[in-house]
Amino acid sequence: MSDQDLNKIASGAGIIFVGMILSKIFAYLYRLIIARIGVSEYGLISLGLGIIGIISSISIIGLHRGVLRNVSYYRGKEDLGKVKGVITLALKISLGISLLLSILLFIFSDFISVRYFHNEDLSLILKILAVSIPLSVMNEIILNTILGFQKVVYMVISKNIILNLSRFLLTIAFVLFSRNILGLAWIYVVSFLISFIFSFYFLERKVFPILITKIKSISVGKELFSFSWPLVFSGLGMLLVGWTDTIMLGFFKTVNEVGYYNTALPTSHLLYIVPQGLMMMVIPTLTYLFSRKEMDKFNIITRTTTKWVFMINLILFSLFMMFGKEIISILFGAQYSIAGDVLRILSVGFFINYTMIFMGHMPIIKNRPKWDLFNISIVAITNIILNFILIPPYGIFGAAIATSVSFVIFGIIEFVEALYIFNVDNPIKLVYLKVIISIIIASFLTSYLANNLISVNNLINLVIISLILTIVYSVLLIVTRSFDKEDSEVIKSIQNKIGINIPFIDRFI
Repeated sequence: MSDQDLNKIASGAGIIFVGMILSKIFAYLYRLIIARIGVSEYGLISLGLGIIGIISSISIIGLHRGVLRNVSYYRGKEDLGKVKGVITLALKISLGISLLLSILLFIFSDFISVRYFHNEDLSLILKILAVSIPLSVMNEIILNTILGFQKVVYMVISKNIILNLSRFLLTIAFVLFSRNILGLAWIYVVSFLISFIFSFYFLERKVFPILITKIKSISVGKELFSFSWPLVFSGLGMLLVGWTDTIMLGFFKTVNEVGYYNTALPTSHLLYIVPQGLMMMVIPTLTYLFSRKEMDKFNIITRTTTKWVFMINLILFSLFMMFGKEIISILFGAQYSIAGDVLRILSVGFFINYTMIFMGHMPIIKNRPKWDLFNISIVAITNIILNFILIPPYGIFGAAIATSVSFVIFGIIEFVEALYIFNVDNPIKLVYLKVIISIIIASFLTSYLANNLISVNNLINLVIISLILTIVYSVLLIVTRSFDKEDSEVIKSIQNKIGINIPFIDRFI
């Protein structure tokens, strides 16, 4: 294989990683500010966002994933007329459906709030958040179009930086001038409006103009719908997997427990930074290679990126397992410390699932969306049943166990299917054992230092401990020769990109 594909992913991943880090910082600061306003207020806004998330997923009816796959595919075939046809049809349909559901939510918000969640204060929040549904749905269609063209930097700027930065800055202003929780709902709406404006500008001016262009749209309704209709239900199923715990906690318990739980949930989702960043480059690349039947390159990229997700996420996973309670207390406040064990439980499921994330996209890449629907349906049903059984007696811990087990099952199903149905090479090799040994040694050393020299009781010490773990682990990876030829290509590409050459690393890889 030529170095070009991996180099492209490595250089793109560098841009994405910076954007993702900034995104998570702003998004996390946003949640930290809300959480410190009050447990019940934070639980109420989290519950509202969960409901909006599910309705938005219904509104988009799987078209965003259909757009990503078909734009990437037709671009590989150099059929720009069909590319435009995919984009314009998806925008028209998603706008109509999202407007309808937004209006219905506005009308029935009182009934939903009182009948199912026994909280009148939720009604006004839902009315305001309903305005964000068309904005978020249209934005997602445009962003997946940009991603289909592999113009990742524009997606990162709009979705990851602009959206979260505007939300963070507006929240700061909110805290300074008002404490009305309805202001938080309006901030959510306005931030989506700002992001949508930037996304549309990038699409029209920098990526693929759909208004000012001589390219004629070619109808692809049949192709788009045949691919996307199963994703209507798989997208809803995925949202159910992600929000069932929060919503059922609100149904069975109190908004306070929703607040506690939603400190651990976004923290555990930090494990998504690396796979999400790589996905923006890898999925369109894999789809492009599949359209050209270049399967050797396809398998090498799948194998390499899966390994890198595993290696990097082990750092965060180890920190969560060792210092779950301390991390929650430092970031959100001592009143949320009960969620430390919830963080540990959730991290297990997310770590395993995110390691298999590229294997899980094989049904979409290889144009078998019904398999994706099958997978998500099993996991969504399992998650609902487990939450229904475990939340009433165990509260937030039951919700965490249910969600974690569901994600583990999801990861296993995706892995087995990729190997035996979609004929993808097994990415897990013997070298993974060296990686595991390296993180275990590094974790023991870090834990010893935390117990005897550097107490993890403030943010500075947490950062120091994290750096120690990362450095020791990285050195052990090099010493144990845990990198292979493809890894060395990625590392050399990153070194070239940042203009730094480290002979020590080159000598050991």
